[in-house]
This record gives sequence, C-alpha cells and structure tokens, in this order.
Amino acid sequence: MQNSALLSVFLPVALGIIMLGLGLSLTLEDFRRVVKFPKAIGIALVCQMILLPLV
Repeated sequence: MQNSALLSVFLPVALGIIMLGLGLSLTLEDFRRVVKFPKAIGIALVCQMILLPLV
C-alpha cells in the first residue's frame, strides 16, 4: 500500500503545528509544578512507557 500525500505531508505538518501550539502555551508555573510534584511525573511516565504497551 502506497502512502498518499495526505499521510506523507499533511499529517506530519499538522502534528508539528499542534505540538508547537502546546509548547507555546506552557508557562513557568507549569515547570514549577513539575519540580514540586515529581512523583506525578514519574507515575505518568511509568504508565505511558511500560503499562500502556503491555495493554
């Protein structure tokens, strides 16, 4: 099956725009919250990297 122009061009560009928008919406308070509550980040990473692929 060959990739269409939609899959090879439009979707990566759309994903890049979405990621840029999310990154630009971050504030210093978001990073302070990560430092203040590192356990939540650890649990989220374990769930995403180990639990999710197992499911």
